[in-house]
Amino acid sequence: MKIQYQERKPGVDGGFFARADRKLAKLDRYFSHDSEAVVKIDRVREAYSIEVTVSSQSMYFRAE
Repeated sequence: MKIQYQERKPGVDGGFFARADRKLAKLDRYFSHDSEAVVKIDRVREAYSIEVTVSSQSMYFRAE
């Protein structure tokens, strides 16, 4: 699975990306190897809003 990160407001530390990679690696058993995941990260005041969109074989799965 290919993972792309899009930060709307930069400032996320490297530990976040490592943890997100470990969590998204668990989805490999459900999707084929040509699937793509787009992780959008936005900072809202003191919290983060994260959207994950996985596209696989013309189907899209989205979580917020």
